[in-house]
Amino acid sequence: MNHSWAWTASANGVGCKKDEEPGERPHEWNDAYFAAATAAAATLGSSLVSELVLQRVAQLPQDRFLDATTAVLHELDRRWLNDELVLDSTVLMARETLASRIREFWAWKRLTSECSTSAEVHLTGALAALFMGEYEIGKGPRCYVVPRGAKGADVLLPMLTRLAVEAAPSTFVALAILRLLEVQPQVHRLTFLAQVVSAWWRAQGANTEFWNGYGIGRRVCDWVEKAILNAPVPREVLDSAELTSIVDTLIQTGTPLARILDEKISVRRDGVQS
Repeated sequence: MNHSWAWTASANGVGCKKDEEPGERPHEWNDAYFAAATAAAATLGSSLVSELVLQRVAQLPQDRFLDATTAVLHELDRRWLNDELVLDSTVLMARETLASRIREFWAWKRLTSECSTSAEVHLTGALAALFMGEYEIGKGPRCYVVPRGAKGADVLLPMLTRLAVEAAPSTFVALAILRLLEVQPQVHRLTFLAQVVSAWWRAQGANTEFWNGYGIGRRVCDWVEKAILNAPVPREVLDSAELTSIVDTLIQTGTPLARILDEKISVRRDGVQS
């Protein structure tokens, strides 16, 4: 890997001046190299993931950094979710490190400052990967976590929720975290849903395209139905500020199913002993 890195770095323009462009565009090589480097380092501990992967990815120019981030996170998740060979702490550390640099980019700052339904082409893959998904052209981010992996993904939800709240003007990011939350709707994840719904309301207001055009309001209703109404939950959940905030927001956005959901919760609340 050390020998291959010397060529990879050169081909990607590591060390070039700002006004210089690297002469090669090794996209397929980058995907293969960073996936292999991640696979080799992942099972040996977070220190080697940092040294052999993250520190090298950090040296790449912006677009190549974003593409490499996609390859690294997909391989890391594969070793983590499928093979169970990677510690939760390593996966969290890698995402925090990569997200920290992404947040420095102009493309991210634009994403967080104005309402948009898309993202810069290189950023889409990296964002989807951060939220444990793949970017499908014309379809947006697709989450690759299956229900049995949702419990492990809980370790990432606080960090990913903070990113989603920061990027609340972005429909792309909203879809990415919503698809992760939809993998296994459960009451202990209600607080994360409440945080993003509140952030979406502050950023989007009653934006019909966002809530109804992209089906976000309907899908939030579906999530509450599955996690709260179709499960045995205590009275304090039904009375919680988080659930009340979500339903109130959905009603204000004009989501068609919101008032029906509110009535169902009231009926359920009346039938549960306090």
